[in-house]
Amino acid sequence: MANNTSNQKYRHLSDFPAVLDDTPPHYRLKKILFSNLMMRRIVNSYEAFRKFEVSRKKTQRSIEKLQHRSQHEYSTADYGYTDELGELRTALDYKKDVERGFPNPGESKQLYNHAELVLSELLDRSRYFVNFGACYAYIDSILASKFPDIQFIGVDRSKFTKVLNESCFSALTNMEFVSEDVLTFLENKDFENGVFFHTRTCCLLPKSFIELLYKAVAKAGLSHIVCMEQVGISRQTGAPYKFSDNEQPSVAFRWGMYIHNYPEILNKAGYSVTRAELLKTDHPHKDFRILSITACRKEG
Repeated sequence: MANNTSNQKYRHLSDFPAVLDDTPPHYRLKKILFSNLMMRRIVNSYEAFRKFEVSRKKTQRSIEKLQHRSQHEYSTADYGYTDELGELRTALDYKKDVERGFPNPGESKQLYNHAELVLSELLDRSRYFVNFGACYAYIDSILASKFPDIQFIGVDRSKFTKVLNESCFSALTNMEFVSEDVLTFLENKDFENGVFFHTRTCCLLPKSFIELLYKAVAKAGLSHIVCMEQVGISRQTGAPYKFSDNEQPSVAFRWGMYIHNYPEILNKAGYSVTRAELLKTDHPHKDFRILSITACRKEG
């Protein structure tokens, strides 16, 4: 009975269209080859097929990692970006997107607006803001301007993104950037009455790491955790993920990403979910959503 109640609590987080829109596009190539359409259409279809194959292989590797790795074993080197330049390229892409006014379909515009709204409500009564996987710290800069008395700290593995952010946001004196392993960074810190935030980051990391991370966040005294991660129909199961307060395994999403049972992990770390919703964006894939969860540290 308890399990069913928990599943019902998060039922709205599994509300996805029952359509997978990444079917191999080679059937389109076959059709075009026997028609009088322009060569450009052929080239575009070939490129779409190539991208599909890359995505399929990444998803398969994600599934294999879930099947063969111990739940208590992790190595961040095996997950996420392959190198510091990869992280920098992503940060520069986000920067370009902002500067051009979000010209292409994607999730960034709605994500930034939603994050500003949710985080502003919490920061009214906070002292610290720690962003794990800050990448291009655009949302941090918006909030740092609104809350000049709060210390904003962006934590990334990449030294290059640290330099980029320091250059872009040097005018905001309440912003700081750290290039360090996040678990090492949180050791012996006192961030009492602070907010810990991550977005488009933990979906690239294993569950065992996130369990350690949330426990380290609790030990550092942060009062809230805000999670905004990509979710959708799992390419491993072909179905939406059913979130629960009870323990259950992670699944592969797509492109090397995972869907984790964040309510369970938060609960085990001493946090209670106070807000949970799905954010629909302009991402071109119909099932693509942002899972937005806010959790507060339990009393005692």
